[in-house]
Amino acid sequence: MAYQIKVYIKHIKPAIWRRLIVPGNITFSQLHQIIQAAFGWLDYHIYKFECDKIVVTVPDDDYAPGELYGEDIIEINSKTTII
Repeated sequence: MAYQIKVYIKHIKPAIWRRLIVPGNITFSQLHQIIQAAFGWLDYHIYKFECDKIVVTVPDDDYAPGELYGEDIIEINSKTTII
């Protein structure tokens, strides 16, 4: 199974976006790498994916779970598979 997704940069005009087709069994870490390649970026920043009250990000040892995004947020490791 594959998914077609549209990735865009918020608050930029004109709109900068990419349409990607990705396998459904990749991890969020792999999705991050695909997005980096699609935009020609060099992976200089940490990342997070958000959906409702779920945040997927790279763990930060300097902060306790819930400290960065709030107690009602569920944090998931970036190695989690998308589907």
